[in-house]
Amino acid sequence: MLWPFGQFLIEMLGWRVALRVYATLALATVPLHLLIPRGRHAPELSARFAPAVPRADTSTRIRSAGVLFATGLTCTTFLAAALSAHMISLLSGMGLATSSAVWISTLRGLGQSSARLCEVLFGRHLDPLMLGIVAAGLTAIGVGFAFWGGISPGAAIAFSLLFGAGNGLATIARGTQPLILFDPQSYGALKGLLVTPSFFISAAAPTIVALLAAAHGPAAAIALALLCALGAFASSAMLWIEFR
Repeated sequence: MLWPFGQFLIEMLGWRVALRVYATLALATVPLHLLIPRGRHAPELSARFAPAVPRADTSTRIRSAGVLFATGLTCTTFLAAALSAHMISLLSGMGLATSSAVWISTLRGLGQSSARLCEVLFGRHLDPLMLGIVAAGLTAIGVGFAFWGGISPGAAIAFSLLFGAGNGLATIARGTQPLILFDPQSYGALKGLLVTPSFFISAAAPTIVALLAAAHGPAAAIALALLCALGAFASSAMLWIEFR
């Protein structure tokens, strides 16, 4: 809902005022953060909840799982960062009216929330590695629709919904997969090591896509996004094949 709100502020009051409004909203969250309890609660685990044996049970398999997981994570975070910044401009650059591009892009949030709700209701017995494949597959299909988003509002809607759904499921998968792949006792340190490349990639993604779109057009930027989505799907499929 913030994209239409921001578009309204820009059209009525200008982009400087829009930024000031967003800055005010961000500052308004500070009291909420200060209300978070400072103490931490560490519940004792019962013996019947003993951790499962990690699927990556040798040093070679740990390295293999780590590379595949980090590759998929890097691809998905690149997509999330790049398209969060440029989805509206890419759709409008492909020929869709700016007003339509704004409201269609907001459907990404609907797809994301709906996919997460479906996972909660029906994904109880779905293997986290298969969940990663589903997430990456939805993302790749959605990005594929973006090529026709400029001439078909239906394709643009499919792009926004499917990309949102894939991104929503990917955030769940990347939190649960390390718990079954690696020793849970080293989850924090290992997860931190594996996600480090994605931080740098996600920071650079909006600039990379902006430069590519400016130099070669929005279709080239969408092609790069599709390549990343296919990379995430390939790494997810390889994880499933090797560690299911």
